[in-house]
Amino acid sequence: MQPIHLAIGIVEGFVTLAVVSFIYKARPEILENAFSGQPAGNHPLRDILLAFMAVAIIAAGALSWFASKNPDG
Repeated sequence: MQPIHLAIGIVEGFVTLAVVSFIYKARPEILENAFSGQPAGNHPLRDILLAFMAVAIIAAGALSWFASKNPDG
């Protein structure tokens, strides 16, 4: 079981790296403002984080319908 979860973690790491790299190349001010705690454009950082949290919760709720009834075996 551990090799499967290790592989999943490595793939997730590469995906995260790809997304952050894309954002940094396309709009570097977004990451620079995030690291300094400044708002991005006209939106405060708090609102942006709440939007990401809402999208994550909605995605988790929608994708949970496809979860296996017998996980891990």
